[in-house]
Amino acid sequence: MSLDVMEQIRRAEQAADEVRQGAQREAREMIKAVEEAAQAHQRQAAIEQRERLARTLESMQTKVQGEIEQASEQAAQTDAQRMAKAREHCDQAARIIFERVVNDGHR
Repeated sequence: MSLDVMEQIRRAEQAADEVRQGAQREAREMIKAVEEAAQAHQRQAAIEQRERLARTLESMQTKVQGEIEQASEQAAQTDAQRMAKAREHCDQAARIIFERVVNDGHR
């Protein structure tokens, strides 16, 4: 009978060992699944971050391009105004130069 009890203990220990091994396998599989899910989440987060960054950069580029165009238009208007003023004085400057050359040409 003691052999019978010993055999039962051995079988119980073997069954417990099998349960432990099965639990370890399941735990490893769960850890692997969690790691894979975390990596997938990180990849998705990185993609979303790049998309947000691209949208922000595009928005900033559009804004800066608008500011450049506005500054360019203002500069063109300022140049046009200066040219108009210069043209207004062009005849007067030519007359003054002509008079100086004629009056003071003998020196």
